[in-house]
Order: sequence, then C-alpha cells, then structure tokens
Amino acid sequence: MENIKNYIISILYISAFAILLELFIPKNKIKKYISAMMSMLVILTIASPLLNVFKGDNLEDAIDNAIYAISSNQYELSRKR
Repeated sequence: MENIKNYIISILYISAFAILLELFIPKNKIKKYISAMMSMLVILTIASPLLNVFKGDNLEDAIDNAIYAISSNQYELSRKR
C-alpha cells in the first residue's frame, strides 16, 4: 500500500512540476522542446512500475508469477461454480 501511495505522489509532483515549468517558460522555439521533454518525463514516471518488472533477469520470474496467479484465479472461479 505504501508503494502505491509513493507512486501516486511521484506522479503528482512530476505533473505539478511540468505544469509550473510550462507556465514560466516564454513562448519561443525552445518551449516546444521543453514541453516534449516534460511529457516524456511524465510518461516515464507513469510507466516506471512496468519498467521495474521487465528490468534485469526477473522477467521470466515475473511472467511465471503472472501465469500462476491467472491460472490459480481461474481454478478458484471454477470451484465456486
């Protein structure tokens, strides 16, 4: 639960920083590049949990765990019927 709270707070801080930065940058050629960089930063912040899953040698373990969780949930659903 703490991880989800920190994840949401991170998204809020990065989004607020991006909004404030865009408010204070004058309208010139560089504004579109800064806007693009801030958008990429927000997207990376949102996608960071997925990137952590696919990072390193844990990919096979993550896939196995996901398949096991899905199959065990389907087994429990079929038992309840």
